[in-house]
Amino acid sequence: MFDVLARPWPWYVAGPLIGLFVPALLLLGNRQFGISSNLRHLCAALAPARIEFFRYDWKNTGLCNLAFLAGILAGGYIAARLLGVPDVAVSPETKAVLGREFLVVPKMDGLITDQHLQERDRMGRTVTFLARLVTDGWTSDGRAIAADRETALLVDPDDGSAQVISTPSHETPYVYFLRTPGPPEVCLPKTPLTYRNVAVYRIGPGGRFDLDTWEGKGGIAYTLSAEAGVLISSRGEIY
Repeated sequence: MFDVLARPWPWYVAGPLIGLFVPALLLLGNRQFGISSNLRHLCAALAPARIEFFRYDWKNTGLCNLAFLAGILAGGYIAARLLGVPDVAVSPETKAVLGREFLVVPKMDGLITDQHLQERDRMGRTVTFLARLVTDGWTSDGRAIAADRETALLVDPDDGSAQVISTPSHETPYVYFLRTPGPPEVCLPKTPLTYRNVAVYRIGPGGRFDLDTWEGKGGIAYTLSAEAGVLISSRGEIY
């Protein structure tokens, strides 16, 4: 039994088991399955704090998810302590591909992306990622494309032209194009970031952007600077 559990299962066995688990829970027990929702269940159980979002019957809604999360932690401990972790040999060539050329998408070389930008206030995260890319030597010309919720960027793979589509009722249907001016002034461990004059171009539905020339039409251009960890915008608003 231990030998069966310890060795990797074939994809044609493990794949269907994992893929059918979620619909089976829904059909047999009317239970929605998800690990990320456990954070909400834990907050509702331990510290609701009169917040409406956390005031619901978490025992009926999320107890099975919490039990599954506990099972994952217990199973991981048992697997590591009792079953052992087999060594996996990865060739240097595979490591190089996974590290630098894992995905090759036309017109998207050298770019990083982010999403739910304004809703979850992730602009600072995106600027920090760009600073690390330049500092760590991944590129000397860091670029990023970040979109908000219910918003998508359509890119023509032939000429690099891009346009925005969004849910008509969404309040912030924007896509942001960021480009670094060079290396950051300060980008060190456990030290607030200082990075000045990161170029930003924002477009919404109707605006257009050329990924080849990195120029846009029908949008707003401004710069962002991180001063000791605090973002400052040349137009007054970060977004």
